[in-house]
Amino acid sequence: MKQIILAFLMLVSMPLFSKAQNSLRLENNTGHTVFTAYAIYQDNEKCWVSHGWYKVEAYKSFSVDLGSYNSGVYVHGEHQGLLTNLNWGKGTTLCVDNFKAFNIACTSGINCIGRKEFSFVNINDGENLFRFNP
Repeated sequence: MKQIILAFLMLVSMPLFSKAQNSLRLENNTGHTVFTAYAIYQDNEKCWVSHGWYKVEAYKSFSVDLGSYNSGVYVHGEHQGLLTNLNWGKGTTLCVDNFKAFNIACTSGINCIGRKEFSFVNINDGENLFRFNP
């Protein structure tokens, strides 16, 4: 009887709906280090917030834990070398800090010095992939 009661208590204490753990994996398929940034819509700010810079070594990846967030994300990446400059991002211009790590709220509607182009990525439940290809 104790086992039945214990099993029942474990069952009722489990959440009925668990929140999905979503992530965005930024995969660098180039022979160069890529610095990346992303932007998500934050309800508490009521606007897009950009985050950067994240260093992704050549042929490596970096995962951003999005928790239960399942809306769109904007992604930018760049490599600036002596002989090679590569940029990823197209369609939407958002604020960045060109020189140091940043978290910029309301990134699409403010005046800022540093702006980069970002590409939109749909976020689904689970792992989502964005590739930086040569």
